[in-house]
Amino acid sequence: MRRLFLAVTLLLTGCSGFNPFGPGPVDPEDATATPDLVLTGAGVLKFQCSADKDGYWWRFIAPEVVLMNPAGRKIATQGADFNFTAPDKSKLSSKIVSSAPGKTDADLKDVLFRVTPAGKIKTGTLTPYRWVKRDEAKGGIPTAPENRNYEHVHDGVQGKALGEGKAPVTRVRDWAIRNGVRIVVESEGLDPTGPEEVARCIRYLRSLEG
Repeated sequence: MRRLFLAVTLLLTGCSGFNPFGPGPVDPEDATATPDLVLTGAGVLKFQCSADKDGYWWRFIAPEVVLMNPAGRKIATQGADFNFTAPDKSKLSSKIVSSAPGKTDADLKDVLFRVTPAGKIKTGTLTPYRWVKRDEAKGGIPTAPENRNYEHVHDGVQGKALGEGKAPVTRVRDWAIRNGVRIVVESEGLDPTGPEEVARCIRYLRSLEG
């Protein structure tokens, strides 16, 4: 699992009699939409290294973002499926309706979410809102080798050191070398002790250098 740090700005909108948005790609076309609340978000995005016939790729799992107002008070969080939850338990379900490229390859896209009230709370902090605009994101996209993080590797079977199970350790090692990602070896089985199991893992990795 890899966690990437993220900072974003969110603009929540309700409805009124005019539309102050510009014609940008992530502005709502709804003529009644008007900005109401600007929040700053900070947190992490979870990615999991996955593999298929074409090789390795980062599969997005979920965001873990805390959203605060200009005074620094927590207003909501954003979690699985990009849904928003406030401390009063009011919730918004989200659907991405448009997007635009981020400022760099490492930054999340600007996104317009169409949101609808969800959960049991009918009137709360978030229930008046219908649109959420995310922009000015910094970070959030896994890149390599610019972001040199650590990759934790185990062999997929508890009690097995690297090379003793069925995981494609050689391919993971080759990918890590190509992308400048360091490998952290952990002992899960403590067989017969943690240091001895880790030593077997390291010996196996060194045997691949030949």
